[in-house]
Amino acid sequence: MRLSEPHPSRRKKVPGRRRVWIGAGLVFSFVALVRAAFLIGSSEVVHTCEKQERNASPVPKRSGLLGYSVTSGHCIWYYLSENDKPLIVLSTVGLLGVTALLALYTAGLWRETKRLAADAATTAEEAKIDGERIRTLMEEQRTAMRDQATAMRDQAKATTEAANTAKATVEHMRDSEERQFRAYIGIVPRVVEVDETMDEEMFLTFSATVSNSGQTPAYHLRAKAEAKVLPATFPLDTQVNLEPSVGLLARGADLKLSTDEPCHIDAEDAPVLKRSTDERLYFYGIVTYEDAFRKQWRQRFCYFADWDPVRDGLFLTVAAVWNDEKSIGGQPTPEEGGQ
Repeated sequence: MRLSEPHPSRRKKVPGRRRVWIGAGLVFSFVALVRAAFLIGSSEVVHTCEKQERNASPVPKRSGLLGYSVTSGHCIWYYLSENDKPLIVLSTVGLLGVTALLALYTAGLWRETKRLAADAATTAEEAKIDGERIRTLMEEQRTAMRDQATAMRDQAKATTEAANTAKATVEHMRDSEERQFRAYIGIVPRVVEVDETMDEEMFLTFSATVSNSGQTPAYHLRAKAEAKVLPATFPLDTQVNLEPSVGLLARGADLKLSTDEPCHIDAEDAPVLKRSTDERLYFYGIVTYEDAFRKQWRQRFCYFADWDPVRDGLFLTVAAVWNDEKSIGGQPTPEEGGQ
């Protein structure tokens, strides 16, 4: 924004008519004074006075400028006393001239003062206008800076959102890749083998097939299966002590998992399988492994033995609890296997 131009009164000024008249009056006054002094000095009265002064004095006058000045001054005063009326007229005319010059100078001073006051008012008005323009310019600059800061903040926010979106996309792609290529363990129970004696004692053999249906191997696989008579509602705090790692389960490979020994049901507990509603015979276990992306997984399975009166035999039914898979932070210890 361009500020106001300097007022013309503040520029370099050329001498005006008033100054010319004052200079002319001063020159005229100086010429008049010189002319009067010349007329008085060349007057016969002054010369006669000077001769009389020199002849009448018994004592010689001082020579030099001082003596001449005393004599000339006395004679000039004598001249003025002898020619008072014409001199009064001339003095009056001169005084009128000087008064006119003073009046002109006073008028000039008044006009100059008035012009200075007008210039001061104009300067104040221009300063006010310039101040308003400066304030407007500063406000525009502040507004522009606020807009720029808002734009930068919006840009930073958009950049952050784009980075978060890209990060989420990468994580989603990584998760998709892991879900697509990681190992998947499936546990399928086999037929229960029953060896029943005459005294209604039973020896039950439980086993399951652990298979890897994923695209990559399952590493550090550990598994444990148990068969026990437990309350009808499976206890969720049941503990399973895992066996040491059996190694790697390749893609598409199977592993047979069975209890350590056949489950012995004596004659006293045999009715549990056929008639009891308070207790059940459960076949359950845990499998843990590490996938190709170094993530730990834990999978639990739980079945209970049910009696088929038509076939007079046992079959396994999936329990409502303890059949799940989840990612874990690290390889569980044997004491933590059932958690």
